Amino acid sequence: MTIAEQVRNTITTKRPGTFSLYAGYGMEGAQYVRFPTGHMLREKRNEKGRCTMAVYQYADDSKLTYRYKSDGGYTLEAA
Repeated sequence: MTIAEQVRNTITTKRPGTFSLYAGYGMEGAQYVRFPTGHMLREKRNEKGRCTMAVYQYADDSKLTYRYKSDGGYTLEAA
């Protein structure tokens, strides 16, 4: 399993209310959910400043793509 897959699985399993791929952690209630950090390769933001797409690369060269959906959800794709 790649690092990107591990990060995706951690986030989709633990379902933190908020998380930062840049910082490597999320918050589930008052508890931290930690995962490895990566290097941001690309980022897109909308006119309001919200991140709508970001690609992170990890130490094993795997990549994780975050996409914000207009309904407030998001997707995480590991490659």
